[in-house]
Amino acid sequence: MSPVTLRKLIRRFLIICAVLPFIGGALWLVSDKNAYIGAGLLSFSGFVSILLFLVCLLKRDVLFTKNISYFIVLGIAAMAAVSAVLAYNTDVSIFGNQGRYEGLLAILSYAGLFFAGTLIADKSDVVKVFDVIIGVGIIQSIIAVFERLSLIKTGFEDLSAIALEKVFLGTGTSGSPIFFGSFITLLTGIALAGACYDKNVKRRIVYGCAAVLFIVDAYFTDSIVPLIGIPCAFLIILIFEIIKKRKSGKKSGKFITSPSGVLLLFIIAFAVIKISSLAIEGLSVYDKGIAWQDSFYKNFISGQLSYKLEGFYSHTWKETLGIIKAHPLEGTGPDCLVYPQLKEVPYNIPGSVNTFDKPYNDYLYTAATRGVASLLLYLALLFFAFKRMSKGISAFVKEKDDWYRIALFSGIAAYLVIMFFSASSIYVAPYFWLLLGFAFSKKLDAPQK
Repeated sequence: MSPVTLRKLIRRFLIICAVLPFIGGALWLVSDKNAYIGAGLLSFSGFVSILLFLVCLLKRDVLFTKNISYFIVLGIAAMAAVSAVLAYNTDVSIFGNQGRYEGLLAILSYAGLFFAGTLIADKSDVVKVFDVIIGVGIIQSIIAVFERLSLIKTGFEDLSAIALEKVFLGTGTSGSPIFFGSFITLLTGIALAGACYDKNVKRRIVYGCAAVLFIVDAYFTDSIVPLIGIPCAFLIILIFEIIKKRKSGKKSGKFITSPSGVLLLFIIAFAVIKISSLAIEGLSVYDKGIAWQDSFYKNFISGQLSYKLEGFYSHTWKETLGIIKAHPLEGTGPDCLVYPQLKEVPYNIPGSVNTFDKPYNDYLYTAATRGVASLLLYLALLFFAFKRMSKGISAFVKEKDDWYRIALFSGIAAYLVIMFFSASSIYVAPYFWLLLGFAFSKKLDAPQK
């Protein structure tokens, strides 16, 4: 197989990987009986990713010893395997809870997607994958509009957990308004970067429209996640635009078509949509209700929410910190967070009030389910990722048109910020791990032919 053929194979496979989570989520949206298909598609993409990576290793198209991220990700996978073996429930720790399916197999698949992402060799290939991901985001956002109009049923028409009716929250095909908020946060950084800096006018228009659509859907989730994440992505792009202008000292033509003009229009769109939302129905944040609506009423994998419980994050974070103290080394096992909260044997999960399957802080969740060492490895991976991306940003500031670098930086950074208030999902996390793999691609650092 020639290098050109291998590159095409990698690009096409990564595009398929960008579509599979959407297909799995869409099938789950259509029927609860298809919930497991998303997990199967994730395992398929992870397995093929690892095979493709091994082929590249054998062809010496990639060198394992030259990339520290490979050792860190293997360490993360190994820790997940240890915690899965020592878990409260090995069936759950390997395959994951129903409706979640984020057990050991999912974590290994994330590792595979990361490895596959590091194989990408050309910035044009990165942009092609971006195009597909943005396309998936647009389709999900349109679906969310229909969900808000109650034309598509999601399980979030009411929030029985907090006694609210007819809220009609948008989930796209991500399974939950909070997860959908995480998804559009990740995509907003990419969309804004493309709208500001790509040379193709059609792509700039499509990406700009996508960014505005993501703002609209942020208010359809009634979650704090996109309301924090989208402005965060915008601010990162804005900061780099200010730095770039000062470094270059050049005018960028007509204001309305310049990056500054695009960002100003984004601000105006954000303000108009927010004011309209307040005027029409008021702006509410229902993360607590969403979390228990998802875990108890929809998936039946936690206890019911008590009306006496006032704090959401204060309750879940405090309980999770206690679990970390009890299981600092091995964790409770992937997707097994609910079990140490149960006080009676046999374990009666639905009957244990205020139990939860995710604390909606992914960092605490990682430490609690897979051990503190796993969290430290994850943080080390992120440190090296930002170190590498920062070098790419300096090249972007010096008038190069590698806007995909700032897209990666802003999307990944905004996603990591909102993961203090969100949770990982098999319909969203694959995109993050794929993009994180792009950040570690050695080939993208080489001179482009």
